[in-house]
Amino acid sequence: MNKCVTAAVLVGGLLAAGAAFAEQVDAKAGLFDRLDSNQDGVISQQEMNGVKQALAQNGFDRVDTNRDGRISRQEYLNKARRDAAAAFKRMDGDGDQALSVVEATRLNASDMKTSARDRTSSPMADQVMNRMDSNDDGQVSPAEWSSAIKHNAALRSASVTQAGHPKS
Repeated sequence: MNKCVTAAVLVGGLLAAGAAFAEQVDAKAGLFDRLDSNQDGVISQQEMNGVKQALAQNGFDRVDTNRDGRISRQEYLNKARRDAAAAFKRMDGDGDQALSVVEATRLNASDMKTSARDRTSSPMADQVMNRMDSNDDGQVSPAEWSSAIKHNAALRSASVTQAGHPKS
């Protein structure tokens, strides 16, 4: 590539990055304006409390599926299952209903932005995969994923109980 083309690509990339940053700033400014409900130019503790209360109510409403104002054990567990299924779906980058070692070790949102071809296996990834892949087929199925989540929850619960804290 000649220097003019390289410079044009660089400038184009910088402009695109600048535009994306400007969009983020605009979105943050819009959020500030919504949080500042009385439009006095500052967000008061009362306004933040209202936001927290609205978020808490929204979260409660998503779990209280029968809308009786109470969350039953079954509603709580159903929400946990929906969350686990959604996490599996997000991690299953190729949509094949199985997690490869790369997909199974995606631990946070920034990892999920890295494409599978750009990731390499690691000893930790192999260890995680071996724990979840109970039938040793090199992939983690939704059933194996669910089983691993249940196993980890049971271990956490047992450690809390052993530490002298009653189970809730």
